[in-house]
This record gives sequence, structure tokens and C-alpha cells, in this order.
Amino acid sequence: MKVHGIGIISSIGRGVKSFSEALQQGPIAPKSSIYSPITKKEIPFFSVDDALLKDKVVLNKSRRSDRFCKMAVLAAWDAFADSGIEVAANEKIGVIVATAFGPHKTTFNFLDNLLDYGDIGVSPTIFSHSVHNAAASYISSALKISGPVCTITDFCFPFHEACKLADSWINQGRCKYVIVGTVDELSSTMEYICDQKLNIRENGRINPFLFSDKTQTVPGEGSVFFLLSNSNNTAKYCSLTYGDEEKNPDIFILESDGMSLDESIYKDVDTGNAALFNCSSLFGGIMSSTSFHCASAALMLKNNCLYLGFTKEAKNNKKNTISNIISVKFCCNKDKSVINLKK
Repeated sequence: MKVHGIGIISSIGRGVKSFSEALQQGPIAPKSSIYSPITKKEIPFFSVDDALLKDKVVLNKSRRSDRFCKMAVLAAWDAFADSGIEVAANEKIGVIVATAFGPHKTTFNFLDNLLDYGDIGVSPTIFSHSVHNAAASYISSALKISGPVCTITDFCFPFHEACKLADSWINQGRCKYVIVGTVDELSSTMEYICDQKLNIRENGRINPFLFSDKTQTVPGEGSVFFLLSNSNNTAKYCSLTYGDEEKNPDIFILESDGMSLDESIYKDVDTGNAALFNCSSLFGGIMSSTSFHCASAALMLKNNCLYLGFTKEAKNNKKNTISNIISVKFCCNKDKSVINLKK
């Protein structure tokens, strides 16, 4: 599949330009907050600035939506706008939203209301937004899309599964273009879970190349979307395939960010003379972070640029051009999934 457009929103800002500039500048410091008035414990995190979620034009039909939906709508809108492709009014466009935890903040809010006010007093608006498919519906409404819509929830490989489905839709002729992306959010509940179940990096700096069996992370949030197709139009960025691990890539992206308690398995990846890359210290630990890494790979291929602030270069890597990047992810049970990106 060809990548025609990218939209992204994270702790560093909104849009491909801000993401590209951040990749050039290097890692950033996270924010910090007290997630519970009881424990009064402060932890670092990477969160999206609320000011970025107030675009009255794009979010005109999403005024009542929560942060989860707004992040997804803005990233999907920007992916479509970034492509510069004009689509016919009757053209079928698919939408696939991938997520690990969905709108969990709204879901817990709904449960709190249910306990406080009972079945009769609970807010129907909150209930409707607690449904995982709400973000995909808002995207369809904002972009006036009438094609197939789906939400995929998976703790291990949400973006990989979304790409598989997008490829199937395109090959079956269900739609010519598919907007595919991920979205996950932070909340006080998620910060508490991360603090209890994971090892939080106190200095706020993720070190992705430790490949340790005692990992440390900093939780994050954000959304990334891609406009994909197999059309004759020249890809603005690159081509993307899943499950193909080609030999001798220029760069290996090893998706270690501390969200798995044991990441020592990444040491077993035969990277040869390829450079190693990981930019999770820009946006934090996110279960659906593959989309962020693929966005950085697409920019490296388009600009023929290796962002040294996030790179561990191989000694014998003397290539002057970047033409092939492989992103590798292992989940907690050591299952492996691969995405290959080429010029």
C-alpha cells in the first residue's frame, strides 16, 4: 500500500511539520502531575495540550466529543489534507481506527455515573462516547465519508491488524482509499495503572536501547493516521507492507518503550549492519506506538534523513541513501509482528 498522507497529534504538537521538527531536535522532557489526591504521587507523562483540541472548523460536528475522539478526528483530517488528493463525491473511502484501550476515560466516567445516579440518571451522551467506535463515526462525519468503517482493539498489534484489514478492503475493491490510524489517551486511571504495573522512569527519559528485562517507561498519548491506497498516484511518502521482513534494511526500528516488563527479546533480532532507531522518547510509552514509528520512518524515507537524536548507528553502516526500513514489535508473550516501509 502507498502512503499518501500523514496526520499526527501528540505531546509535541499537531501536524507532520511539528513532528518532523521534533525529530530533528531530539528527545524532549515530559510533563508531570499528581494522578491521585490520596497518594499525592507525582509521575512524568507525555500528554496532548488541550489547546490543540479546539479547532472549531475541523471539530464543528464533534463539539460534544471527548479527548479520545477529538485526537482521532484531527489526526485523520490532517492525513487527508496532507495527501492533497481530491476524491470524487461518490468515492468509497474506508476508515479504520486502531486502539489498545479505547475511550477508557469516558468508559470509567460512565461507570461512575451509573454508580452515582443509577440507570435512569446516567448521561446518554457519556454512554454513547464510551463506545469504541465513536471516534470512527466522528471521523466519517467530519470527512463526509460513506465507505466501510471499523474499530480494532488489540493490546499487542492494533496498527498491524488495521493495516491487514485496510489491504483486504482495497484488494477486494470495497474502497480505493482507506484512512488508517491509532489513538490512545491518558487519564488518571491509566496513570495509576502504569504506576502500579510498570516501572516509571523517574527522570522522564525513556532509554529504548537498553533491551532490559527490567524496563522503565513514561506513559504517553496521541493519535496518528495515514491515507493509504494502491492507486496509480505516486506515493507522497513511501509504500507500506505488513509481515514482510526483508533482508538488509537500512534501518531497524525496534519498538521497545518500557510498556512490556521484559524487552530483552529485542537483543535477539539480527539487525546486521543496519542502524537502530526508536523515537518513543518524543511521545512516551503507548501500546499502539507502531503508528508513530511508521510516521517517523515515512519521513526518513521521504527526506532521506536519519534523525541522529534517536538513532544507534551500526559501525559498518556507510549507506548514503535510505530506501528500506523495518519496524519490529514484540508483545508480552513474545509474539512478533513486522511492518516494512520502502521508497
